[in-house]
Amino acid sequence: MSLYSFQDNFCFIRVPRTGSTTIFRTIRSAYEIQLGDNYNIQWEDEDEGKHLIRTRWVHPSASEIIDIIGDSFYSLNSFGYIRNPWEWLISCWEFGHHHDQVTLDANTFEEFCKLKIRGPIDWLIDKDGKQLVTEIRRNEDIGDTLELGDGDLLKINESFNRGNWDRDKVHTYYTSDLKKYVEKKFYREIEIGKYRYDYE
Repeated sequence: MSLYSFQDNFCFIRVPRTGSTTIFRTIRSAYEIQLGDNYNIQWEDEDEGKHLIRTRWVHPSASEIIDIIGDSFYSLNSFGYIRNPWEWLISCWEFGHHHDQVTLDANTFEEFCKLKIRGPIDWLIDKDGKQLVTEIRRNEDIGDTLELGDGDLLKINESFNRGNWDRDKVHTYYTSDLKKYVEKKFYREIEIGKYRYDYE
C-alpha cells in the first residue's frame, strides 16, 4: 500500500524493508485513514483529495502508481526510501524466514542474494533507470519527524525499529565474494546513499 494526497501535495512509495511500515503508519494516523479488507484499488476521502492506493501488491512501485493515477503523479512531492543493501538483503531474508514465507526458493542466504531481482531503488525508477520520484531518502536518516509535501512535518509516532538482527553479525552473512557481488549488483543504491561495507 502507498499513500498520496493532492491536497497535501505528497506521494509516499512504500519500499519494503526500509522502515516503510513506520512511515505508512505515521501518515495513516495523521490523516485518520481507515483500512478495509478489500485489496483491490480503492480511494479514501476522495472529496478531500487524499487517496490510499491498495492493490494486490502490498508495495506498489512508482511505475505501478503512475499506471493508476497517470501523469498527475508528477505534480506531487513523491518520495521513498532506500537502505544499505548489505543490511537490506539480510532484513528481507530474515523477514521471510520469520514469517515462514518461501524466499524465492533459496536454501541459503547466498542463493537468495543471487536470486533477488529487485533492489530498493527499483521501486523508485522506471525500467530505463530514470528516477520517477521527487526525492530518494535514506532509511538511515529516519528521525523523529517526517517531512511531506510543502514542508509539512509529522511526528513519527512509534519507536523506529531497524530490525531484530544484530548489526555486529552482518559480516557473518557475507563471504568476500558475496560482499563484492552485492556491491556490483546494488551499485545504484550504494552510489545514491553513499553506502559502504563497514561491518568487519
